[in-house]
Amino acid sequence: NVHFPFCWFVGISERNIAATLAKSPLAALKVLREAHTGKAATFLEQDSTTVPNFAYRLILSCGNLVGVATDLPIFLPYITGINPPDYHPGTSGVFYGLHTSHNRFHMAAAVMAGVACLLKKNILHFEANHIPVNEIISTGGGTHSPLWCQLKADITGKPLVVPDDTQACCLGSAIIASAAKGAYTDFETATHSCVHIKSVYTPTNNPAYQEIYHRFSHVYDSLFKG
Repeated sequence: NVHFPFCWFVGISERNIAATLAKSPLAALKVLREAHTGKAATFLEQDSTTVPNFAYRLILSCGNLVGVATDLPIFLPYITGINPPDYHPGTSGVFYGLHTSHNRFHMAAAVMAGVACLLKKNILHFEANHIPVNEIISTGGGTHSPLWCQLKADITGKPLVVPDDTQACCLGSAIIASAAKGAYTDFETATHSCVHIKSVYTPTNNPAYQEIYHRFSHVYDSLFKG
């Protein structure tokens, strides 16, 4: 195959995703719009049934991405711009390092890895400001994917904890109401009573995942900090 290692999809925005990336990457990209809500996994699941041969179910059947980690395109998940603590006006989503050998599987996996790299980037900002991060508590739609949860743990180097009830907003509201009505003596007691841990994903410390973040940071710095 002829490879194009410097092929970029640059300038991706919400209004032109479909026109730019067509059907298969669109299915992967839609998750980024709701990357931190309960709709993330739902989007991928829905699109796996509407887009022919979409690789979401295949990805979920994998135990890990070690075998393809060094070959993944890099995805910068800034479709809606860059949020604090970074601020660079006019930024947009980017796929970098596409080859003719890449397929739907690689594109969807790159989206998952890009979100995990963004999570690590935010954790590093906290730690640089002397705010320790010991673990990640993950809620919402993304927790339905064990592969994605493990990928976040591996790239961030932090244990990722999934509570039994992943709808944090609803549960939090119920806890506040219960404590306010006197069902519990205080919020801490209510929390200990109502929040239970279902799964813990421990980092594997595989160098392949740190290489993904290194490449992510290199592309980010080259584009937005040059």
